Amino acid sequence: MTRFHHKRVTDPVHGAISLSRLESDVTSTRVFQRLHNVRQLGLAHLVFPGANYSRFSHSLGALHNAGIMLDALIASDNAIDDDTVQSVRLAALLHDIGHYPFSHATEHVVADFYAASLLSESGVAGVSNTSDSSEGADETSSAPLPTHFDHETLSAQIIAHDAELKDVFQRNSFDISLLEKVFQPGPDNNLLPIISSDLDCDRLDYLRRTAHFSGAPYGSVDIRFIAASAMLDSSGQFCFSHKAMRAADHLLVSRYYDYVQVPFQKTASGLEWSLVTGLKACLSQNQFSCSAKAMISMIANGEWSKFDDQHVVGCFREIRKNSSD
Repeated sequence: MTRFHHKRVTDPVHGAISLSRLESDVTSTRVFQRLHNVRQLGLAHLVFPGANYSRFSHSLGALHNAGIMLDALIASDNAIDDDTVQSVRLAALLHDIGHYPFSHATEHVVADFYAASLLSESGVAGVSNTSDSSEGADETSSAPLPTHFDHETLSAQIIAHDAELKDVFQRNSFDISLLEKVFQPGPDNNLLPIISSDLDCDRLDYLRRTAHFSGAPYGSVDIRFIAASAMLDSSGQFCFSHKAMRAADHLLVSRYYDYVQVPFQKTASGLEWSLVTGLKACLSQNQFSCSAKAMISMIANGEWSKFDDQHVVGCFREIRKNSSD
């Protein structure tokens, strides 16, 4: 399938990663380039100096793993057309497009902040004030906006409403509804586990990538063998060959030790606590807003592409100027 070999990117974990023209164009958009400035592991690089890889490189790795799984299915005589292959690969590439700066740490703080606001106030921003909420919202629904988005919902908003992404899809004659279907669970979507499962393209990348960049040995798993063992069972459900069972067991056990030794290492956890404290201060002092309404506005005006780790660090510096804490 030469369609998926338009361009190659050299990666220290997977080697050469091939991209279609559409995928290459997507990686050049501002919302995707933003992922260069969103670290996958938060502040872990302050403990493991090499562990500073970004969600940009991780997303390319997820795409690569999805491609291997799809190739394995096609090699087993499963009829999967090029448009479906492209849709699944694109879903893998864009699965992290909606991550907040500092990723999960910020997402948890945002959820707690707006939950507390709902309890203490009536008419929190993004709920009662819906005068501008139709911009970027689902036009077929009159339901009010939630107080905030998780990163999956925010990703869907960006994919549907970012002007530059829309232009890329149109120029490449890509039907965005095919991409939306990949993310929708259901009995007819037997390829969803490639994107979301315990052995999905995401997890198969970050474990190996974290091991490579942190120096911790726990992710040294035969990722390619697992991905290349993908198949559909007699009922059409996505699974892996029994030959990959030991490698899959190794991965799941390694994932536990990776979490304990890298993201939840004691000093890294202490730094995360400090990060959370700073994020709470930013939200409470209106350094930035992460309400659903604010996110929709940022997507519409192009400001989302600037909302990255460095933007938040700049907000921390501003707070420190006027604080004795």
